[in-house]
Amino acid sequence: SGPASSPAKEYSRPGLAAGGLTTPTSRQPVTLHAAAMRAFTEASSVIARFAQQVCESDAPEWLAMRAGVVASLVDDMSAEHVGRHLRDEVVGMMLAASETTSTTLGWVWMLLLLHPRWHDAVCDEVDEVLGGRPVTAAELPRLRVIQMVIHETLRLYPAIWQTPRTAVCETRLGGFLIPAQSLVMISPYVVQRHEGYWADPDSFEPERFRDPAMVDHPAYVPFLTGRHSCVGKQFSLLLISTIIATVVQRARITLTDSSFRPVIESLATIRMREPMPVRCDPRSVEGGR
Repeated sequence: SGPASSPAKEYSRPGLAAGGLTTPTSRQPVTLHAAAMRAFTEASSVIARFAQQVCESDAPEWLAMRAGVVASLVDDMSAEHVGRHLRDEVVGMMLAASETTSTTLGWVWMLLLLHPRWHDAVCDEVDEVLGGRPVTAAELPRLRVIQMVIHETLRLYPAIWQTPRTAVCETRLGGFLIPAQSLVMISPYVVQRHEGYWADPDSFEPERFRDPAMVDHPAYVPFLTGRHSCVGKQFSLLLISTIIATVVQRARITLTDSSFRPVIESLATIRMREPMPVRCDPRSVEGGR
């Protein structure tokens, strides 16, 4: 609601289009996807116009957002860099938790269906905590099993499996010299499955996150960390938790092919190469599972 709702809604579709267009074309030479690239360019220009409007708007919600972003920047950043960073943050907020959230939800259901004990635990928790009521933000912290499942899913299948960082100055990491302006690739997927940091790293064990402090484990970085961590982190976790709780209340999802095992396709995000065969049946708290 509010003054920004119409523009935000108007520009949300191009935002999703731009996000979706970046992935399938990455496997083939750009020249083979001229139409897709034209669509991407058009969607990107729409997003850029919206970001500029947000940066110049006097609407209270956008003023508050801009103040928060500017406050997080270093003091000696030039006005030009502040403006560019602000536009980048707006674009990030538009695209955050769209494809990455849907991809993560796919992995959540896959893991729950392959591990029925945890699927039942999620259903029982939702019934006990919510009792048929719609989930609210205030009740999400009480859904501890769901939180554990989400974090373990993100550990095994971080939506963004690798990301680049540019060294702003010459430094050394692990004995290696990193020249200034070098591109360094960071892979949460590799770090989060490293046996030096995790016991039985390839196993689905949500119990790892029973202690909430485990989300601060230095080798758990699905959203990266520090000042440049993912701007959509909290929104994504809120959205995933809400969707899981809501779906569990309304439907019983079952795997229709017990031999199904996912094949990872690693493009911009980690996704399943083939659709997961499932069946959805209505469910109610009164009727049980």
